[in-house]
Amino acid sequence: MEWPWHGTQRIDAETRLGWAQPRTGKGRHPLVALRHNMSQKGIALGQAAMQAVAARLKRDPNLPQDDLWINPAPTS
Repeated sequence: MEWPWHGTQRIDAETRLGWAQPRTGKGRHPLVALRHNMSQKGIALGQAAMQAVAARLKRDPNLPQDDLWINPAPTS
């Protein structure tokens, strides 16, 4: 995704959401929402769920710590 707001002050959440909503990546718009609840600490995925997430990740062999592709989850 391309973020053209370099140098723009993003003071509140509504401003940031307004900038993010019309953006596209590969012709698809992102799902943009503001969460008001906080996640609890200490919640972990089980091993099977973690393997399903790990199967969607692809790291660049040249920059494994910096470049990560996350494939979308299947819809069905």
